[in-house]
Amino acid sequence: MPPTDTNQGENPQKTSAGPKRKGHAKGPPADVVGIEVGAGRAEGAPAVRLHRSPEGFLRIVAAGFVPVVSDIESILAMPADMRGPWALPPAFRAPSAALAVTAPDALVRQSDSVEDATADFDASTLRTKASSTGKKGSLPFVAFMPEELARRVARLLPEGRKPTAVSIQVSPLARVNAFAASPALGAAGGTAVLVQIAANTTTIALFAKGAVALYRELPVGEEDSLHAVAGPMNVDNATAKELLEGGLVDPAPFLGPLVMPIFRQAELSTDYVLRRNGLVVEQFFVAGPPALAPHWASIFRDQTGREAKVCDPIADFPQEEGASLPPDFDKTSGLFAAALGAAAAAMQEEEET
Repeated sequence: MPPTDTNQGENPQKTSAGPKRKGHAKGPPADVVGIEVGAGRAEGAPAVRLHRSPEGFLRIVAAGFVPVVSDIESILAMPADMRGPWALPPAFRAPSAALAVTAPDALVRQSDSVEDATADFDASTLRTKASSTGKKGSLPFVAFMPEELARRVARLLPEGRKPTAVSIQVSPLARVNAFAASPALGAAGGTAVLVQIAANTTTIALFAKGAVALYRELPVGEEDSLHAVAGPMNVDNATAKELLEGGLVDPAPFLGPLVMPIFRQAELSTDYVLRRNGLVVEQFFVAGPPALAPHWASIFRDQTGREAKVCDPIADFPQEEGASLPPDFDKTSGLFAAALGAAAAAMQEEEET
């Protein structure tokens, strides 16, 4: 289960198959459907089909929800020998597929070794994979999840789809890869800091010339942020979300103490890359739920004096003419970041399973 390869250079919308490896007849696939499993959405599993043109440019062919089992409890309850008879809608029937797994114990670490990355776990129960970031002297990524979960997820590959070397990925790094493939990183010259808010975690990823130089996951996310606002206001999280989306409350007094340690880590990461790579990082991006990302960016600016741009990696992603998209895609595109990142990673990977 390799993690997402984020080394796309300074033009992250364009990928290259690179040199052919001995014993391989062809490079990575050019038509892939990425599917996020574990999101637990009633509509189904978020999915994005990507196509790479002969010139190497990525474009969205289709995005939407597909009828693949989408909650972790149901996946783990599947018989161990069950094959998923999942047939995709026509718009999503790419020859290859990649799955991004969203689960509390589907994790990624940047570490010297698999042993160090998984020291707090029983390594005998995990499926792990280490992968270089592609930069000399940089720490590799180690992605891992319970072997039991990995086996069952592997059976969710849709009927007739060919597996790739990154058929199973972890969602946090898949979301980072979506940013790596987005126009935003290209416009930043390939060097920037991404603060990616997820449900229960926040990822800090520092890109240096298109590749991830530093990666951190912190145990604070959307749910913690909503609770920090809901508690003092004596409302539930759903109401707090509505208030934040409508701009009806200034959350800075509630969110500031929660998110400032995260922003401090983001700032410290720039010192790291300055010392290690000699690069000055001046661009910061915040991606995540629309109810929170603008407020996080505002607090970042007020507390650090630096500008942080709110970024939806998929909002401005190139699309094929006539792409099959949900009618409200302009408002819900952020839901598909992990799926898009999974597909983009499969297109970059040269090794085959």
